[in-house]
Amino acid sequence: MTNLRESLLLLFLACFATISALASDFKAGYVISNQMDTLYGEINNRSYRENSLQCQFRKTPADTVQLLNPNDIFGYRFIDGKYYVSKFVPQYKSVLFLEYLVKGSLDVFFIQDNDNVNRFYVAKDTMPLRLLKYELKDIYEEGLHYQQLYNMSNQVLEYYTMDCPEMLPLIRKMKKPEHEQMIRLASEYTRRVCPGGTCEIFEKKMPSKVYVSASSGVGYFSLSKNRILNIYPFNSDGLYFSYSINMLFQQPWVSESTYFGIGLSDENRIPVILLHMPDGKGVKPFIGYEIDLNHLLATQNVMTGFCIPIGSLALKITANLGTELFFTPITTSIQLGLLYQLR
Repeated sequence: MTNLRESLLLLFLACFATISALASDFKAGYVISNQMDTLYGEINNRSYRENSLQCQFRKTPADTVQLLNPNDIFGYRFIDGKYYVSKFVPQYKSVLFLEYLVKGSLDVFFIQDNDNVNRFYVAKDTMPLRLLKYELKDIYEEGLHYQQLYNMSNQVLEYYTMDCPEMLPLIRKMKKPEHEQMIRLASEYTRRVCPGGTCEIFEKKMPSKVYVSASSGVGYFSLSKNRILNIYPFNSDGLYFSYSINMLFQQPWVSESTYFGIGLSDENRIPVILLHMPDGKGVKPFIGYEIDLNHLLATQNVMTGFCIPIGSLALKITANLGTELFFTPITTSIQLGLLYQLR
């Protein structure tokens, strides 16, 4: 049994190292040079923050990846529509890639800050880039704690759309700048001031995928005699039946590759899942982390694997490493299952 245990652990570590190395999401796209020339190839679709700092471009999968900074190119675009342009952003005192949400009579740009706060900017041909400032700050004063809201977004939008008074009610209904509201508002403004479609308009389309997955396989308990808790009802080391059923919801405002989910797994655990799985077609490597709700966060699970498309389904191969209290490894398992996209 010792050899089996060590073999399972080595297999898991090998899978994790492999998936970590492959966890990129190169998608068809093109870069636009400062001379406005276009070069087609593949671009690594990373987090919003990473995309704003650098473009990772290659002509073909066999080519070396080029690291392009905002000063190097005019911008870049994925074939599916996500579009970044280089802009000097006063708040950061540097040139960054801002994502175009709407290109029209009112341009809307987006960036995600280091604190994962979404920030939106607007611009027009005759008006400069302007931040829609919305901040909710925690104030601690004389033993009291309260929150202070600083919101200048509506005033800026009213000023930038003052040539179209019909926009005023729509702006005042918006409590906080968000992706869908900003796309809808700027698109409506462009349609109103450019009747008959005389203005170019680009609107970002956001995915919102939902997956259900079911897997089963063989696991081994335990990797350690030093475990603190006895959540798993096993009296001795050995093999056991491993399973998992999960619902996964894409989080496009974080990244198209990020999924949040909940499910049911070994010994009636109820895991909350954070998963990284590249968007797009073809074989998808994934890495995930689970925290168990049913045992007051006492057990965790790190997972890694592949999804292999088979028609409308995908074959899912997963390696798992379970721990207690974040430090003590207690289980490994290999599961085979199916992944189905509900929408």
